Amino acid sequence: MDDEDPEEFLNQCEYYFTEAAIQQNVWSRMVNKSLNEKAAKWYEAYRNLSLPWSKFRMLLTQDFAGAAALNKLHTKLYATKQEEKEAVHVFLQRKYLVAQRLLPQATGSQIVTLLLEALKPSIKKVLRAAVIGSFEDLVERAVQAESGEAEENP
Repeated sequence: MDDEDPEEFLNQCEYYFTEAAIQQNVWSRMVNKSLNEKAAKWYEAYRNLSLPWSKFRMLLTQDFAGAAALNKLHTKLYATKQEEKEAVHVFLQRKYLVAQRLLPQATGSQIVTLLLEALKPSIKKVLRAAVIGSFEDLVERAVQAESGEAEENP
């Protein structure tokens, strides 16, 4: 739930709980099983409270979709570059999730262009000449470029 849209996550939870006929008074306790990393740490502060779902929803949304959280995500998307030793497929997947959350209306080629600019120069140089049509194509070609780079510089 960390980089995904909290509203979407909460809506999916509500749908599941409703379909499973789970009483609303236990929703906020049940949702903690779906939280990961930062969201699970965030929940620790509320674990012993019996929060009504509306209050839980408001607090989670405030913390993960408030102005500060969105500013951090924008920084992740636009300012974070691939580290020298960072695996390209991991880097691209993480950036892609952030791009999908912040730019839901962006086309695939717009996201690919944005992600390409964040790659380390040695991989970006190899990929600039290629016609990349999708995120999947970008990942495949970037992994190949990274592999070729590793062969050149063992």
